[in-house]
Amino acid sequence: MSKQYGILPCRSCSDEDSIPLVKSPMFYSKTQQERIQRGWDTNEKDTLQPYMGNKINPEFFRAYPDKVKDYPDAREALEKS
Repeated sequence: MSKQYGILPCRSCSDEDSIPLVKSPMFYSKTQQERIQRGWDTNEKDTLQPYMGNKINPEFFRAYPDKVKDYPDAREALEKS
């Protein structure tokens, strides 16, 4: 559409001025998706949080046993479970 006149150009003019549209390469190939998924799976431990809502997340403390001393109520909750 012409910014100046607000009308669509004819087919021959639009072919001359057209910019080829290319799909974003972020998820372009299956191998790219697999690499991203592999990265998420590899670094899954980094996304763990010490609490889920107001409860202790035992998976976090299994992944990071050295952090138990930083959370006083974690040791008691982990011993119960």
